[in-house]
Amino acid sequence: MSKRTRKLRRLNQHLDEKLTPASTAMLHQITRRICTAPISAYHQESIRHDVIEILQEAESRGASPEEAIGSDIAAFCDSVLAEVPPLTARERRLYALRDVLFVLDDVLFFELFFCIGLSRGIQNWPILPITLGIALSSVLLLLSKGSFVLLARILTHTSFTQLYYNNLAVRMIQIPWSLLCLVLGIFVKGEVLISVSAPIMIAVTVVIITLDVLLDEKTD
Repeated sequence: MSKRTRKLRRLNQHLDEKLTPASTAMLHQITRRICTAPISAYHQESIRHDVIEILQEAESRGASPEEAIGSDIAAFCDSVLAEVPPLTARERRLYALRDVLFVLDDVLFFELFFCIGLSRGIQNWPILPITLGIALSSVLLLLSKGSFVLLARILTHTSFTQLYYNNLAVRMIQIPWSLLCLVLGIFVKGEVLISVSAPIMIAVTVVIITLDVLLDEKTD
């Protein structure tokens, strides 16, 4: 995300800590709805900031969060989102590309590079043999991550990377699949299917991570 979005997010996190438990609970309910809307990360944080200010003002008056926001959180979020411009075509393309790079990052860096290094790659450096177990774990990771991305975009019409960084539950649900892939890569050896050059693999991984970082700066 851009520098202004990161700055606003840090400010919101700081202000969030000063809210009462009741206000914090209300803010988190609103955040869960806002983060699935097809708007930019900056607009999501802007809405959060406005909501925090509303809740702070209510606290100063001794009013409850329900009195400030209303009892129908869905209706409140709908009314707020109606005033926010949706993602432009350019922004949608950038977020879609980030989602693709996010999946490739995991497959190349975590699975292929890390698992090959732990299994039989170190003793064969700079040639890294890809075993059957590593190939299976790579395919599983690619399919699982790709499915998460596709499902998120279908159900929420927003970027998976936005959901991933805004929602702890989305991050936690990735852990069992990643551990399973790691176990497959390490313990299911099998025959060597193909050998690849370590420098080439590292170079490709670095390029993809660099592209991901650059895109992160371009997306609000």
